[in-house]
Amino acid sequence: LKAEFHASLIVVAYNAAALMSLPDKDSIFSVLTESVALDLDVGTISPYVAAQQAVTGWEMLPKETRKTSMYTGNIMNISIMPMPLVLDLGIGKSASALWIGLADTTYSARGFRFFYADERHGDGKFKEMALDGAAHGKFYAQLANHEESVPWHTTFVKDKGYVPFR
Repeated sequence: LKAEFHASLIVVAYNAAALMSLPDKDSIFSVLTESVALDLDVGTISPYVAAQQAVTGWEMLPKETRKTSMYTGNIMNISIMPMPLVLDLGIGKSASALWIGLADTTYSARGFRFFYADERHGDGKFKEMALDGAAHGKFYAQLANHEESVPWHTTFVKDKGYVPFR
């Protein structure tokens, strides 16, 4: 981007996940190590590299420019799902939540915000595959504009925006 347009991104939104098949549907240890590593590349390493590159560009932007990195998370970093099928997805979300929280904690004073955004049902329950793309877009626009003070680990509900859950 910098080479082509001579500019840096001010917003990075990462929305990807990997889900493998289990050779033995009842055993998380039936998954090949190579499969776990490939899925970690998608869910954790790639967004880390994207954020790393964004920070390099952000360092050159005016201080007053809002700089935001958002990652589509879910409840798996704080709640264990008793479903072996989600092994690599849960590992990726948990690992990413760690670096995102650390990045926001250490960079927010410089105007760089990092968010792990987790859409929930109104009662705080896991959305699973019922995620709403338009709700994500609306909430991500709010995060990018730094409209309200929300924590790095942010939970939201469609048509309500930020709602604190644990």
